[in-house]
Amino acid sequence: MIDEIRILIKNSDKIYRDLASLTSYVVEKLSLNTPEKREELAESVKIAWSYEEIHVKNFTLNEAVSWFKDNMPNNVSNGCILKMNVKLDNELHLCFMDGDEPLLRGNYPHLSVKTKTIGEGLSERFKTTDMIIVG
Repeated sequence: MIDEIRILIKNSDKIYRDLASLTSYVVEKLSLNTPEKREELAESVKIAWSYEEIHVKNFTLNEAVSWFKDNMPNNVSNGCILKMNVKLDNELHLCFMDGDEPLLRGNYPHLSVKTKTIGEGLSERFKTTDMIIVG
């Protein structure tokens, strides 16, 4: 099933930036409507999308740079940190880039960080933009 999900992600007209909307897309395409199947499918989507999610109290620029260093594929030279608008927490997505496009089709690692606070180095950079290029 993971290979089937990878194909759906790569062939989609839309680039998904959050797990919930991507899972809904896959559920629709695979016609899986039961709650049990949906939960099982969410885990498969994470694997197929090369997606990892962490919940932390604070997330810093140094932690972001460390993640990029540890996960950077040989054929990629930069990444980005996307700040998503959510109500209660800060949500950041760390992913790699091809030119000016985030690589969010499952073929490269992707980290979602849900955090109460964003460290000073990151928060200053996010004052004027919702995307930071790391390279």
